[in-house]
Amino acid sequence: MIFVTTGTFGFAGLIEAVDTMVATGLIDDRVVAQIGHSPYVPSRMEYFRTSTDVQKYMREAQYVISHGGTGSMLELLQMGKRIIGVPNRELADNHQETFLQKLHRDGTILYADRPDAALLHEQIARLGTFRPAAFSFFPPAFVEALKRDLGQAGGPGEEGL
Repeated sequence: MIFVTTGTFGFAGLIEAVDTMVATGLIDDRVVAQIGHSPYVPSRMEYFRTSTDVQKYMREAQYVISHGGTGSMLELLQMGKRIIGVPNRELADNHQETFLQKLHRDGTILYADRPDAALLHEQIARLGTFRPAAFSFFPPAFVEALKRDLGQAGGPGEEGL
């Protein structure tokens, strides 16, 4: 199953692109979408606007196509999901684009700079062999420095972190 998440605000362009891909056969997997307040309502895939248990769909998904909301992305990364991140430019600024580009450079997600069916199809084809880099809230150098400092201060040392 492919799960598409747009956040509460919705992301009509992304939902429409994925719905078109299902309609034209570019996606033949089951697709479930969380569409938020999107004015576009899909006709070719399962959807809901909001849920108290979005994590259920995240856990069940083989792949996820997600807007660049920080909360959604961090939760998906912690689950170890293979993700295509698509920035929602319908919002006021480009914070999603900056965040997703950084995650892509770090090797933790695949990235589509716009909700375009052909571009998304390319990225979906890559998901099968994509192995995301390990994700950490803290850069490795920070973790190593913290371990060293805690060890010198008589803290838990390596085995405690």
